[in-house]
Amino acid sequence: MLDKKHRLTKKQFSEVFMRGSMIRSGIFMCKVLKDPSFKGLFAVSVPKKEVKTAVMRNKIRRRVYSAIRKASTLDKTSNSDFVSSSSGVFIAGKVFLDMKFEELVDGVSRILSKMR
Repeated sequence: MLDKKHRLTKKQFSEVFMRGSMIRSGIFMCKVLKDPSFKGLFAVSVPKKEVKTAVMRNKIRRRVYSAIRKASTLDKTSNSDFVSSSSGVFIAGKVFLDMKFEELVDGVSRILSKMR
């Protein structure tokens, strides 16, 4: 999981989701808002329409949060400038359960590099 200081609040989540632009990379989708007041905050959304049970939604959410944490610490130099100016909401689906963790980290790091 990401630390609470790196996650969006409900109010910030709504703002990013409404005003942000969509970035796609394969099956990965992320709503991004370049706003220096948020300073690199993230959230993960798993639609109830795609994943019915709360247990599975929470599992996907935990995996994506871990991938965000790992991808942002892999390359501190390239991610240091986006962390200060962008925030994002990752939209995850059922496919994320079957993926290997390394593939998940690669996809998240591609999205993070596009956020810059």
